[in-house]
Amino acid sequence: MDTKALTDNIESNLDNFFGQDEESIQHQKTPPGSEKKKFPLQELKAIVLSLDWEISDKIMNAFINQIDKLSLMYENDKVYMAFLSILGSLGRYIKQRKVDSHPDAIKILISVFNSLEKIVLSKDIINTEKNIILTQEIKKYNSLKQDLINRKVVEKKTDQQSQMSKNAKDNETISIHLENLERSFDEKIEKMMKMIKNEFIALRKEIKTS
Repeated sequence: MDTKALTDNIESNLDNFFGQDEESIQHQKTPPGSEKKKFPLQELKAIVLSLDWEISDKIMNAFINQIDKLSLMYENDKVYMAFLSILGSLGRYIKQRKVDSHPDAIKILISVFNSLEKIVLSKDIINTEKNIILTQEIKKYNSLKQDLINRKVVEKKTDQQSQMSKNAKDNETISIHLENLERSFDEKIEKMMKMIKNEFIALRKEIKTS
């Protein structure tokens, strides 16, 4: 399995689809007692668990900040980097959309994190198993991405149909307006012709009687 290609593909997927977030990221303060060696995903796990009841810029900035730190820590491990790339893309997407995010986005983010946690904690896990777990999460990620693309296509078609309907109504209004103008013009011409005809009749009578 070419994990480098997968990592490159992941990094270009949702980031390209939704755009990179250029907002500066707030750095979390190191909690007391952190001098002791701790589980590297501890802070990220706490943030992931908090997503069940709150999604805010502060929380998502902290999430992305942790992804950036872990990416430096695991930069030489292609499998870990693939997981972190998926998490980073999902985190930026959820930050951008918040409550309007796809209903499965948080679920997939949690699933990806749980899988990453599993392989980090499993000291005896072999690369083949890591790749199998990674492949399963990539399938979920790609399924979400495809669903988002499909939704955008539907939204675009709906917008186009709405615009066509609006244009049709506008054209109908213009047509009715032109018909009314034409009718009004015809009525004015008819009245003018009757007036001229009556003037001719009156003139003839006057000539006959003179």
